[in-house]
Amino acid sequence: IGDRNKFPYVLCTSSITEHWCGGVYTRNVPWLNELVKETYIEMPHKLAEKLGVKDGEWVKVSSARGEIQVKTMVTDRIQTLNINGEEVTVVWMPYNWGFKGLSTAASTNLLTIDAGDPNTWIQETKACLVNVEKA
Repeated sequence: IGDRNKFPYVLCTSSITEHWCGGVYTRNVPWLNELVKETYIEMPHKLAEKLGVKDGEWVKVSSARGEIQVKTMVTDRIQTLNINGEEVTVVWMPYNWGFKGLSTAASTNLLTIDAGDPNTWIQETKACLVNVEKA
């Protein structure tokens, strides 16, 4: 969802190892919450340089659905892709936070698509278009 000119980056989401099973546990079990306390965005060095941000600095992430502010994790684990001769920048965010519980950090689900997979009707929150700007 969204216009590639307004939202030029592909956001992929998933859970993280430290947050076993999902947000219900993450937000309510103290020792799980201590491991990773807040939402963040993982991005390639190339995008961080373009935006003028360093590891741990704040960015605004927006989509056609909403916007949040999170800290950055600049990493080599994500690379800019070349698809049909065009550069495609992928960023990644975990989705286990919400508005209630021990951690009330920004929810990645405020950015993701509000739709269901056409076969299973499971919530389709794994990928969408976003923009990232220095906060």
